[in-house]
Amino acid sequence: MLRVITLSASLAGVAVFRRITAEGLIPYSVRDDSLTALVNSVDREDLLRALRGAIELLLREAGEVQDMASKVEPQLRELTAPWRS
Repeated sequence: MLRVITLSASLAGVAVFRRITAEGLIPYSVRDDSLTALVNSVDREDLLRALRGAIELLLREAGEVQDMASKVEPQLRELTAPWRS
């Protein structure tokens, strides 16, 4: 049941991205890159994959605040680093 709900939410997210792009609110390149940030399941590896995608997109789109982005980049990347025992 949970996987079906997650898949539905993921597909709904793709539909929203397509509609937003069609309305001209975001460029196609940003929409396509942001698809990597969609969560497909609630397992740890997929959540980390989606988080990595979101962090990559955030840092790439930082543009005008690049100095600030470079200061927080190490902390953001640490969120997806392997856990230490």
